[in-house]
Amino acid sequence: MAEPSAATSTPAIRILHEDDHIVVVDKPTNLLSVPGRHPDAPPPTKKRRRVADALSLARAAVGLPDLRVVHRLDFETSGVLVFAKTSAAAAALCASFRADAAEASGAAATAAAPKMRKVYVAAVRGELAGSGEWAWPLAPDDAARAADGKPRYAACDAGAPGAKAATTLWEAAGASRLRLRPQTGRSHQLRVHCLAAGHPIVGDPLYGPPPADHEPRLCLHAAELDLTHPGTGDRVTFASPAPF
Repeated sequence: MAEPSAATSTPAIRILHEDDHIVVVDKPTNLLSVPGRHPDAPPPTKKRRRVADALSLARAAVGLPDLRVVHRLDFETSGVLVFAKTSAAAAALCASFRADAAEASGAAATAAAPKMRKVYVAAVRGELAGSGEWAWPLAPDDAARAADGKPRYAACDAGAPGAKAATTLWEAAGASRLRLRPQTGRSHQLRVHCLAAGHPIVGDPLYGPPPADHEPRLCLHAAELDLTHPGTGDRVTFASPAPF
């Protein structure tokens, strides 16, 4: 008997929006964005070492096997994730993501490419008020990775080996709740910036105080994605309330 695929052995993903050009989903926590493996994700069987992913679930849900990837969320991060139905839509959306990153880094953006606007919600340790900007460069934390093989990053000086500029706008949305807008797209950027600010994200298995606060999940959620629709040219916003 054929082994069930990840898509058929996992509950269907929630579709937030679908039209002729894009599919927008609400990715649960602890789910890969695209096919692959995660160091902490148990294999569904001894023979099959892949785990479920949002792309495969979305493809199954809309019946379109060539749904295209334009961006990703971390395994532990939940929230709004968009896929493209056509190559033209994928090209337009990818250009928007590049334009957003280029503007933030000061590089030249793709001509006339509209930018994305991404907003995350995080529950953090400690209390903050007001708003501000975090601009700590990030670099791979090789010492931490050597301990358990899991990629990690750390805030560092601009001249440190492997350092890359990273900027996050933050705004308090409650005593221990933040709205975060990454101005660059570095791996683990929001998680490391919150840690560097002295307010690690609740439930973070990599950067939170051990043993990850005994929380059932990382409390980081992609709550809003504002973009120029690749088919209509209209500015649209897709949102999902934080489940914590």
